[in-house]
Amino acid sequence: MLEIEQYYEIDDLADLEIWKREYNIPPREMAPVVLEGQGRRRLTAGLWSLMGPWAESLEHANQASTFNAKAETLTDRPAYRNAFLKRRCVVPAEAFYEWVGPKKERQPLSIVRTDGQLLSMAFRTNRPLQVVRC
Repeated sequence: MLEIEQYYEIDDLADLEIWKREYNIPPREMAPVVLEGQGRRRLTAGLWSLMGPWAESLEHANQASTFNAKAETLTDRPAYRNAFLKRRCVVPAEAFYEWVGPKKERQPLSIVRTDGQLLSMAFRTNRPLQVVRC
């Protein structure tokens, strides 16, 4: 965690005990999240999932794939608009995987920074970020 704290100049830590470092953190899993508010940065654990305004529960939200938004449609689509405009934060990562190839033969392509620094992946939520305790 120290690397993340230093890289993002974190002021406060919260609820990190419910997240454990993983090689792969797919959407709909707990992940470290950097939030900023009132001039302070906080590192906490959050559920990497977008609950659209239509979703009554996380289970209902997970029936739709909303974790891979395109920049061109963020302000057009109701599922993303409010989240993009008002509730943004960062998920730090060492790499991410893009699946390439034909559907039945897809292979993961690892995307990393050439300088070895952390990637800052955009994260948005339609509701105030709440930590879900397991």
